[in-house]
Amino acid sequence: MDTEKSKEQKASMLTLDEPIYVIGKSVRVDSEKAGYKNDIADMINSYFSDDVPSSIPGRISPIMRFGILANYDPITKEFDYLMGDKAAAITPEEMPPGLNGYEIPTGVYATIVFSGIDVQTITTTELDSGYKNLDKYINSLEGWEYSDKGEMFEVYRDDKFSVQEWPEMEIWALLKKAAGSAG
Repeated sequence: MDTEKSKEQKASMLTLDEPIYVIGKSVRVDSEKAGYKNDIADMINSYFSDDVPSSIPGRISPIMRFGILANYDPITKEFDYLMGDKAAAITPEEMPPGLNGYEIPTGVYATIVFSGIDVQTITTTELDSGYKNLDKYINSLEGWEYSDKGEMFEVYRDDKFSVQEWPEMEIWALLKKAAGSAG
């Protein structure tokens, strides 16, 4: 078995011309708290055990699922983590109880694609490595930097993530033109 495949990570740029609307379940976490990743894992487990995906109105196929890190507060070190599926935009009145909507904005993103021997590997070891390698990639880009919003998007495309061998996922980071850069 080719275990080296799990080490391959490909970074690139992506321009999103249309926003993506996501509906799902969220939790507010404190990134300074030792067990904050457990809080996220608990919410993700309830997302699936409560069969939240089946209650998402206007869910779009093929399934494109997102883990969204948003609304970061640099003072409290808290952020929202939302697990949700791509869906048609709905009004607040149409939102099912207990669910939240989020619009992934248009713009330029740095992305990294990676795979691993199984889902457990890519959602732990490879995910941590993916964030570190994406950060290195962004810091190497001339004329670009993280957006002021600081959003990060974990992308789980059903056709690539839900496979038995070497599932794949992505991380996207919204960028902005660096101060003093042309364009």
